[in-house]
Amino acid sequence: MLLIIDNKSRFIKSLEKDLKKNKVNFKVIKAGQRIDILKIKSIAGIILSGGSLGIYDKSISNDFIALMNYNVPMLGFCMGSEVIAVAYGGAIKRLNKKQEKLQKVIIDNPKDPIFLGLNKNIFLKEKHVNYVKRLPKNFKIIAHSDICPIEVMRHRRKKIYGFQSHPEVSGEDGKRIIHNFLKMCGIKCGSIKKVK
Repeated sequence: MLLIIDNKSRFIKSLEKDLKKNKVNFKVIKAGQRIDILKIKSIAGIILSGGSLGIYDKSISNDFIALMNYNVPMLGFCMGSEVIAVAYGGAIKRLNKKQEKLQKVIIDNPKDPIFLGLNKNIFLKEKHVNYVKRLPKNFKIIAHSDICPIEVMRHRRKKIYGFQSHPEVSGEDGKRIIHNFLKMCGIKCGSIKKVK
């Protein structure tokens, strides 16, 4: 089962719709929801959504509990990526102006399994005001953009990924990323069109 921690994301319904369409077994937990996530059984992977909450908002404690207690693949979108960075000792910073556009992202590590089937240049939806300024220890940059030098990061030994963007609303490139993540988790899902 895929566990999704919803940090009040505007895009959670899009993600849920695509997962249902592909017959993926998942559970959504809302930020601040009083639930013992450690009692949820058979979690194969975790997605930390983006959202409108602040990175230090106490209602995102489920994100940190998941990060520190589950040894499964994890994928953070936008604020979820920032949570991963802070949890592992990185730093975030505020941009001069809010980013809200489809951004060209350059893949630096095309052999990483998260990018399987994608071109070197992909386009992902950006909607954020903060970004990861300092890479956490044991992480590496695997993609960058003109806006964010750390557009995509991953843990060197674990399958923990942080995307500053929103793959869940980024068309075929985003669907491919999520599909690749589900494959890493051992979760079966429908087929995704091959990117030309």
